[in-house]
Amino acid sequence: MAKKGPRYVVELFLKTEMFQVHILEKRLEIGCHIYNACKRKMLDHIQQMRKDQTYQFWLKQEKSKTRKKN
Repeated sequence: MAKKGPRYVVELFLKTEMFQVHILEKRLEIGCHIYNACKRKMLDHIQQMRKDQTYQFWLKQEKSKTRKKN
């Protein structure tokens, strides 16, 4: 787990023209859509995996006491 401690955020003003602001907003929006699509796909795969009979079988198996280092 990550080390917990104080965190700081620095916000700096970005000097841009209006057309540059529109370009940045559009690209950030596209990035957000791509992120959400990937996340949805991953969650769908996890849901399918949890329904899978083979996965359920291996989940019910007893865990070994000794573990191998890879």
